[in-house]
Amino acid sequence: IKAAIMNTAGTPVRTGPDGIELAPQRVGVGRVNAKAAVDNSVLAMVADMPGAVSVSFGTVEVVARMSMTRTVRLVNKGTKPVEIMATYEEVTKTPGVRYEIPRGPVRIPPRGTAPVSVTLRIDDPLALRRTIDPTVASTHSDLARQFVTDASGRLVLTPKTGPQLR
Repeated sequence: IKAAIMNTAGTPVRTGPDGIELAPQRVGVGRVNAKAAVDNSVLAMVADMPGAVSVSFGTVEVVARMSMTRTVRLVNKGTKPVEIMATYEEVTKTPGVRYEIPRGPVRIPPRGTAPVSVTLRIDDPLALRRTIDPTVASTHSDLARQFVTDASGRLVLTPKTGPQLR
């Protein structure tokens, strides 16, 4: 149920009608669409972390070039094969950090599963900069705010037919 609700929350939360999109780290995947969750036949969840839907790398200590990969398991609950394109939609950018998603369609057999890898890459640790989410005030009560730099976004799954999943 959790995966169906999170995967179909398609409308991002913003600071206002035409405002900046808030990062998933702060507000989650978006606004819940209960009907879409019920009608959805494909689920996405983190294979490496049972019970998790959101991919997380936690707090990463970087001293050299590095990469980490998590696997998202796509589950087709339907009776027909499904073909999906997976992409990464950046929301909060951090210099020196990038995410990679394999190119090309992912084919999920009826009542079957397929993996999609999400790789965090830091090629040059010297390029890293401590940046604050643009929707967060840099001071609080006239004091500098403490924060953890966050590079976040969404894995977007686009089927040949039907709505996008996140």
